[in-house]
Amino acid sequence: MTPADDPDKPTKVIMLPSVRGGIGHISRTAALARALRRLDPRVEVEFVLDTEWLRPFNIDATLKMGFRPRLLPLRTQENRDAIIRACLGDADIIVDDVVRYLVPFRHALPGTAWVSILMHPVHDELFMDWPYMAQMDALIWPYAPLVGLPDLGPVADKVVQTGPFLETDGVPDKAAARAKLGFDAGGPLIVYTPRGFPFGQEFGHRMLASRFGAAAALREAWPGLKLVLLAVSDPAALRGIPGVPDELPSWVRVEGVITPPEALLFERAADILIGEGTSTMHEG
Repeated sequence: MTPADDPDKPTKVIMLPSVRGGIGHISRTAALARALRRLDPRVEVEFVLDTEWLRPFNIDATLKMGFRPRLLPLRTQENRDAIIRACLGDADIIVDDVVRYLVPFRHALPGTAWVSILMHPVHDELFMDWPYMAQMDALIWPYAPLVGLPDLGPVADKVVQTGPFLETDGVPDKAAARAKLGFDAGGPLIVYTPRGFPFGQEFGHRMLASRFGAAAALREAWPGLKLVLLAVSDPAALRGIPGVPDELPSWVRVEGVITPPEALLFERAADILIGEGTSTMHEG
């Protein structure tokens, strides 16, 4: 994989994952990046995160995935082209994951290809994105065939169906995963990654409280049950949520942002895996 104008020059790929939502956009672009490197070890990959929508834990997540990100500063009418050239101008290919709103800036990047990873549609989301999608060189549909492919109308010829970007080789069995993480072999285990959600903090808090309440109710029948909350960078952020005690009980374990292999261990160890993010659902 090399630029057409210079066969000896390694291809530079810049990943532009969404940072306004959860970690799944980071993890699946990282999985794609590693797949590209396996295909051609000379491929160079960098991550650029948009500060306009940045949630700080996504910087930590990118580092955990093995990439040190650059930050795309806020743009104004006066400086936007200069910023785009400075941050993205060395790319041969840009791969965005739900950051299509930046594609109009490609006029400042002559000769750079732009590829967009699609998300499963919510109502008319795809229709509303068609003006952006029409400017792409290719559109990646990263879902299993069971999900099906929606009618993408005038941009259907740009779609490449890849299936999910998974890295599940070498995951130990359930007993070994539990032992490695320090859990009893027989105690029921629920694994959940609380999300901030684009729907608002109140909604996310209600979701977390309902999962905590359900786990507490299940403990009446299974007193050995444990609940693991992943990707909680600061446990203090869980304080003050209605329905969740400020001092979490001993049967709740809180983990920060973890590496993909660590996440797979927790997913394998779980009896109930609550996967709201795309990557977690596919891995599970």
